[in-house]
Amino acid sequence: MGIKIDWSELSSKQLIDIYNYYSLKASPRIAKKIINRIIDRVEVLRKNPLSGSKEKLLEGMP
Repeated sequence: MGIKIDWSELSSKQLIDIYNYYSLKASPRIAKKIINRIIDRVEVLRKNPLSGSKEKLLEGMP
């Protein structure tokens, strides 16, 4: 069972910011690895939406 993941404009910008930061602080190769790991984890949650723990701060949100 998979769900649809919508990346908001903010989350897309934050991915770019993360890439830019680590590209300067470490290297473009490391920055790309970090971004790919984030995207891979989102894909795991897309395929298995009940696999993660519940975040208390998000309770009650749709």
